[in-house]
Amino acid sequence: MTAEITFQDLPEAVILNIFAFVAGERIYNLFRLRVVCKKWSRLSTDSSLWRKLYFPNCEGLCYKALDHVLSWCGNVKEVILSNCNQVDDACVESIAKKCGNLEILDLKGCRLLSDHGLKVISTNCRLLRDLKIVAHKTSITCNILKDLITSCKSLQELTVICEKEEDSDESNFFLTNQFFKAAKESDSLKRIYFHGAGIFDEEHLTSDLNMFNLLSIGLLGCIELNSNVLWELVCTSPKLQSLDVSFCPSINDAGIAVVAQVCPNLLQLIAEGCPGVTDVSIETVAEHCKKLQWLNVCGCELPRPAGNITDVAVQRIAENCPDLYQLNVKWCQGVTDIGIAAITTNCKKLCGLNIYGCLGISDVSLKLLATFCKGLTSLEISECLRATDGSINDILQNCNQLEWLDMQVCSYVSDLDFKSVKGSLTLLHHVDLSYCTKLTDRTLKQLAKNCPRLKYLCVAGCHRITDTGIISIAHGCNKLQYLDVSFRGSQSCAQITSNSVFSLAANCPNLTYLDAIGCFGVSEASISSLVKSCRYLKQINFSQFTEKTDSQLLLRVTEFISQVRSSCSYEEMISPPRGRKLVQKNFLIKMSAPNL
Repeated sequence: MTAEITFQDLPEAVILNIFAFVAGERIYNLFRLRVVCKKWSRLSTDSSLWRKLYFPNCEGLCYKALDHVLSWCGNVKEVILSNCNQVDDACVESIAKKCGNLEILDLKGCRLLSDHGLKVISTNCRLLRDLKIVAHKTSITCNILKDLITSCKSLQELTVICEKEEDSDESNFFLTNQFFKAAKESDSLKRIYFHGAGIFDEEHLTSDLNMFNLLSIGLLGCIELNSNVLWELVCTSPKLQSLDVSFCPSINDAGIAVVAQVCPNLLQLIAEGCPGVTDVSIETVAEHCKKLQWLNVCGCELPRPAGNITDVAVQRIAENCPDLYQLNVKWCQGVTDIGIAAITTNCKKLCGLNIYGCLGISDVSLKLLATFCKGLTSLEISECLRATDGSINDILQNCNQLEWLDMQVCSYVSDLDFKSVKGSLTLLHHVDLSYCTKLTDRTLKQLAKNCPRLKYLCVAGCHRITDTGIISIAHGCNKLQYLDVSFRGSQSCAQITSNSVFSLAANCPNLTYLDAIGCFGVSEASISSLVKSCRYLKQINFSQFTEKTDSQLLLRVTEFISQVRSSCSYEEMISPPRGRKLVQKNFLIKMSAPNL
């Protein structure tokens, strides 16, 4: 008789492969494996499992914990610590000295970082290829970035998020001529992104004639960036392929036209929120940049009847840029069926389309989209009030590669099939159907049946949805992470109750966010069950009718959460009273990871 083989009998190499798979889902799982037994504790610290440190949004990560983890990570090449608010120069120094082969470092949102930490990085991490940081107040200066570019000969990409003082539009971080001179002298630097930076001595910013090797420039929200400065930058960047000047109010047609004429190899142009950009410059882009693949002119609008961006520019892009695969004309009221029809019939590679708020779009162009753009992966048609379920079902049927669907406030859309000609929509993971008020449980049943990888679902304000639909989602979509079934304002719903929450607790272990504001049938017991079962849950929002001075419910819920989670915080909002004694209380409760 063959002896039974247990997990512990497997070779350590096999166990490490299994651990690597578990860590690939969530690296936090390695800490849970450590507490099982001594063997697993030893194996979970194997350096092969720690080539990438991925701890974004980890508020509790401090120097002591990070330094301990780094003791296992002699060969780590990638460290992601974005929005870890306790990470400071000491943490960065530990990373720099223990991770000599570091190639990627993401410290966005780490506001305690200063020039000292970056100096240690420039000294110790000579193989660094990609650095992302935040310049909070005056903690980071441009001089240290100049030194870092000079020292890190492999640096290819630099991202700096510049945070301004509260109630101030003035930046504390300024790009200087010395920085750009260092960038020009670097053979490796290909991409720079600055969000909210100021520009110092702009008249002589790029006065020398040396050329950049840059392929991509991002200057988002740089208020002082104007067309003259942009001209100086692009004229010394002949290899430029990508430009992002979003939310730069001084950028106008003259600046964009120069970019088009000087950079014929431009593949990506993002000019979101630039009211000075109109059809004129976009037509110039279409004429000179025939390789264009990505165009974003979202919100380039002035209060005029036709808008800045109209079918005229979109048709020129369609005629001259056949390789276009991403188009964002969100809120561009001048774009109608005429422009989108031209795009769908000429740009067969189109995989991403955002026509949010384009009121001139109807089933006419959407049916053409379904016919000609079968490789579509992302579609945003929120507030396209003339769209109906007929055209949406055609898209769902023909575009089996669809991953992202956002169609808020499509008032004429009734139930959808969520079924392609090849069967299930196996790649669809994000669906927003909020305030599509004609939708019923039938849509959610179809979604649960045909979209097994669904991670994000919003059905806020869909008053015909009941427990039946949510329970179907819970049973069919066990990868679900985000669910919004809320009813805000004067709305409320008695059809979504604790039954839905209990079903989510039993079937959706990866749930991280639940918004059930306005669903008064959700009980305290179901919330406790959800917190206990969904170990990755970070936030739950719910409502109760209670007396204005009654705080016992909140105390009981937060006390329970504090017993099973490392930390818990909450916000309480009181809506206008309904009746003489009872008021609607909305609770927003945030929590950290479970206690081990």
